[in-house]
Amino acid sequence: MITCAGCSAEYSDGVRFCPRCGLGAGDVIPELPVWRAEPAPRRWVPPTDPMDDGDGDLLATIPRTGRRRGPLIGAIATVAVVVVALLVWRGVSGHNSAAPPPTIPGPTLITPSIRVSSTPSLPPPSLVGVAPAVQGAARLPEVRDLLTRYFTAINSHHDYAGWAVTQIPAAGRATETQYEGFRTTRDSKISINSVTVDVSGVVHASVSFTSHQRPSLGNGSACLNWSIAYHLKEYHGALRIDQVNTSTISHLSC
Repeated sequence: MITCAGCSAEYSDGVRFCPRCGLGAGDVIPELPVWRAEPAPRRWVPPTDPMDDGDGDLLATIPRTGRRRGPLIGAIATVAVVVVALLVWRGVSGHNSAAPPPTIPGPTLITPSIRVSSTPSLPPPSLVGVAPAVQGAARLPEVRDLLTRYFTAINSHHDYAGWAVTQIPAAGRATETQYEGFRTTRDSKISINSVTVDVSGVVHASVSFTSHQRPSLGNGSACLNWSIAYHLKEYHGALRIDQVNTSTISHLSC
């Protein structure tokens, strides 16, 4: 009996081929190479861990707790360098006290240039001017203050009390009716042209000015040039306007 080397079937001697699988008598099935699948090529993926270079096999043996030591060591090294630099600078500055400390440049601030005029601003001109010949006259400051309050109250049109207090009170003087006559008046170009004091202490002030008013309140003229000699007397320790004689008043149309 012959045992088939291919399928282990038994058949009679003298038979050239196995009746089951057809393998020849005495033939041996050759060993075929075992097929193994080739590994797929690796695709590089950017590492998410700063200590991972993309090759898991290389870093797989490194413990996870050790992968964060790199940044920590770098930070410690940076701090050490800064400390050493400060110690060196202190040693140098101790020998040279005049050396300024190191400065860190900051952002440059750009400010708009502001042009400043070299000419100082002048105060507004006073309502009551003074002629050059009157400069230094006796009691001029008091006269100018009194007349400034007097004409300011007239130009206000709503300051009867301020106008009345500049005059010595008397019957028929500084009444509200008289003040109403100035309700459209605007006095300007006021100038003190002379100031004199007589033996009795009365101050005489010659004043010129221009008034603009409604023609019906200006004797038919909207503009008049005035020249008035005011008589000023002491009243309760201060100068006030006394009665003005009509002969000392003159006016002409502008």
